[in-house]
Amino acid sequence: MKRNRSLSLPSAVAALLLAGAPIIQAIGAEQVEASFETSTRLVPVPATHHSTLVLANCRTCDQVTAQVTPQTQFFIGDEAVTLAELREYTATRPGLLSCVYYSVPGRKVNRFVVARLEPLTAEEMLSKSPAGKQRKHRGTLK
Repeated sequence: MKRNRSLSLPSAVAALLLAGAPIIQAIGAEQVEASFETSTRLVPVPATHHSTLVLANCRTCDQVTAQVTPQTQFFIGDEAVTLAELREYTATRPGLLSCVYYSVPGRKVNRFVVARLEPLTAEEMLSKSPAGKQRKHRGTLK
């Protein structure tokens, strides 16, 4: 018994490609992020929200530039801070481990993260824990 094929091979390929078009568009629209591990000695904290960072692993290594924007987020460890707070924190400390996360293509800096040098205090740890947040929210921080 012969099967009656309603689609020819070219029609089937075209149907598959058209069905996959939204997936291909979604993948193409997805932003890729690169990271650059460095220190605040080699890549200083940006001065403004419109600074250009020159990223390099050493003074003679190839350089990559990335643009800081008003959308760039700044962190000390896992704590989000303002650019002014980050600059104040790093001003009195030696070179700290830092990581710059930027979009590819475009090289716009998404996040600038600096390692926390000091451990958190007990009160800071408590306020960050889920139980501490609930107690703090209810006004009964102990």
